Amino acid sequence: MKIAILVMGRLKDRYLEEGIETYFQRLRRYCPIELIRLKEENKPNLASEPRAVQVEGERILAQIKDEDTLIALSEEGQRWDSTRWAGEMQQALDNTRGRLFFVIGSGAGLAPEVKQRADILLSLSPMTFPHQIALLLLTEQIYRAWTILKNEPYHR
Repeated sequence: MKIAILVMGRLKDRYLEEGIETYFQRLRRYCPIELIRLKEENKPNLASEPRAVQVEGERILAQIKDEDTLIALSEEGQRWDSTRWAGEMQQALDNTRGRLFFVIGSGAGLAPEVKQRADILLSLSPMTFPHQIALLLLTEQIYRAWTILKNEPYHR
């Protein structure tokens, strides 16, 4: 089993990068994990967003294999507490023939085709976060799920 996280755009804040790397190091105890960063399309105005999101969606879908289980972060996704999330993640890991593949879109969101391909739509919160912070939150929640599944003391 392998986990992949795809995020649109690059990180601009070093402190976020350090936090994300901390959780990636911790996660490697449990499973192989990779981070895929794709270039975010230029969106000079609101009118350009739909086309940019479509192009980003095509690039995202090109990274996903048929056997991958796709979990797309979306504001309309499922909202679970950490214990329920751990169970859902375990079930997804048990049932996937490929990677457990997470996608975080750009600030303009995900293309409808990506959401349609998703096996799970997941929301981290009803609040909106920049994708860099969403990546940090996601990596922490994946780590927390593993510690719950392994009955380790991180999640109290």
